[in-house]
Amino acid sequence: MARRAVTLFIEDSAIKLVVTDGRHVLKWVRAPLAPGLVTGGLVADEERVAARLKEVTSLLGLKTARIIIGLNELNALYRLITLPELPDALLPEAVRREAERVVPISLDEAYLSYQALPVSKLEKRYFLAVFPRHATDVLVRTLRAAGLQPYLMDLAPLAIARPAGEPRAVIIDVRRTSFDIVVMVDNIPEVIRSLPLPSEAQSLIEKLPTITEELERTVTFYNSSHTESPLDATVPVFVSGDLADATEYWPHLVGSLGNPVSILPSPMQALEGFDPSQFMVNIGLALKPLSPEQAGTILSQVNFNALPQVYTPERLRLARVALPVGGVIGLVVIGYLGLMAQSTGANANTVRTQIAAAERNVAQENKATADVKKQLDQVQAQLKATSPQLNQVKAMAGAYENTLEELKTAREDLLGDLNEILRLLPDDASLKTISRSAGAWNIAGSASEPASVFAYVRALRNSPQFTTATLTSITTGKSTETGGTATVSFNLVLE
Repeated sequence: MARRAVTLFIEDSAIKLVVTDGRHVLKWVRAPLAPGLVTGGLVADEERVAARLKEVTSLLGLKTARIIIGLNELNALYRLITLPELPDALLPEAVRREAERVVPISLDEAYLSYQALPVSKLEKRYFLAVFPRHATDVLVRTLRAAGLQPYLMDLAPLAIARPAGEPRAVIIDVRRTSFDIVVMVDNIPEVIRSLPLPSEAQSLIEKLPTITEELERTVTFYNSSHTESPLDATVPVFVSGDLADATEYWPHLVGSLGNPVSILPSPMQALEGFDPSQFMVNIGLALKPLSPEQAGTILSQVNFNALPQVYTPERLRLARVALPVGGVIGLVVIGYLGLMAQSTGANANTVRTQIAAAERNVAQENKATADVKKQLDQVQAQLKATSPQLNQVKAMAGAYENTLEELKTAREDLLGDLNEILRLLPDDASLKTISRSAGAWNIAGSASEPASVFAYVRALRNSPQFTTATLTSITTGKSTETGGTATVSFNLVLE
């Protein structure tokens, strides 16, 4: 019989706790959190969140303190690296050194977790996760204050990727203040992006442009580096969270990509009233201890315990045992170096003689180089003295030519941008204002329906004339100019 698992995920707006037994959901609760207690995944008020956790566990009548926790960390970084086959004793240091090379943050301020993904007998791929220490430490302190002891931890995107059931897919999980995009290839999360949603966006339709833009950007990024096997229109897109029930927005979500969209499937059996799409992180956490056979689905190959060693008592005990072994290895290394020093001393005199001869040769070469440099400086001084005015005229002429060319190029670019902005405008849309500042176009306009606005933004984004097209706002209302008919106003920024 499968052991009961208690999973906990804390969002900015709610605490989600699910109790499972194998593939069965036994209990669940979603407890709202007051604004400001958790911000961007970081617990801002440990005392009040701990008190709320005590209320939740008491509500479900939980007696166990051991839990599986999900970390909602938007600043986590994920990388796939390749290393040669190494002895186990050398592997941690090798992984850390490679992580320091490929991630843009200091590992002194972050936790590092990794897992081996076999490739061949000569080399291995490793999946790395690097996440800030502070947010993790605060979360664990809060859990302990509530009488809870985490023994397994996972990052939210890795948890939602676990039950996808498809070796190749794109997963989008949308929460109230943030969302995750995961690209799965061969059951491995190849690309992961965790992003905040605009704070001013309240409804899903206001959040949709940001999600759509980032999805298209993620697919484009992956395809640019995997031209031999890009993500085509047959790759399924799975949604969970706030997008799961908004089927009317799914066509706008994929846009020109055209991929099939469906709800992220759950292998868990549940009682009536349980909505799996709102608890996909918890479901992924509950699947961590299970094999694919026990889970009844294809699982992600990435499944490691991200809980830092400092919070894992079993690992601490092993570390204490390993200390004497490390000391013995250190003594062996010191002894080896001593033998090397004795062998080297026997040839010291010969080496010193060779070094002295080499130093004499270097001194002679340096003197010859100095003589040549002195002659070159004299020739350059004579040339400079004979034609100073000519050099000035040439410099001024070159500056004027460059300025004129830059002005011509800028004029052509501006005209090209304006022509493209007007050419791509839908028939049912019109522009109210077009201005340019700080290298970007600011455009305000209106259309008869949101679909026309989304199509316009996608067309601008796909145009080679622009690098980015960002829809900053979209609102619906009635136009006084057209006798009160419905209209959609929008603002966008082009670069």
